[in-house]
Amino acid sequence: VSQWAFEVGANVPAYYCTSSNGEQNGPFLVLYPGGATAITGTQQADELHGAWHRFAPDGTELESGEFDHGSKDGNWQQWSNAGVLLGSYTLTHGTGVERRWSDDGRLVRERTLVDGIANGPASTFGATGTPLISETFKQGVLDGPRSVGDKTVLRIDDKWRDGIRTGDRKMWRRGMLLQQDGFDSKGRRHGKFM
Repeated sequence: VSQWAFEVGANVPAYYCTSSNGEQNGPFLVLYPGGATAITGTQQADELHGAWHRFAPDGTELESGEFDHGSKDGNWQQWSNAGVLLGSYTLTHGTGVERRWSDDGRLVRERTLVDGIANGPASTFGATGTPLISETFKQGVLDGPRSVGDKTVLRIDDKWRDGIRTGDRKMWRRGMLLQQDGFDSKGRRHGKFM
């Protein structure tokens, strides 16, 4: 037997079904503070499972897709506030490349997921489409080279291993090397500094 429960987190009302054992099972609904529907979906054994939809306060659908036992699965679509399809991507049990678009249609973020966890390259793009952040993840933590910014204005290049900054870090401003320092395997400053 299921019952409806009500929860308020960060001033956002949420309604969901719970089983007698306390697990969230069945449909759920998240509302905007004004009462409009923000998200609808279903859960099974406390995991997102089934159709999922996100809406703007005026009711325009902004995003839709499916979950399979907590992982995004199948075709996901994102729309603008005006209802224009911005793009879509496909994941298989949380594995593939997830994408996000701004309301004007620009690709702003893409990241590689494996079983729903960031694992591989990820990029965040600026207004001109150039990468502002390029980084690599391994099982959800930074692991590999990372660049933030643009050498023509300000850019930082560094390396990460298992979520810890290691090796050289270089800071560029207007194409000129501004600073360079190093970090040991525990993330402490070590080595050259210029």
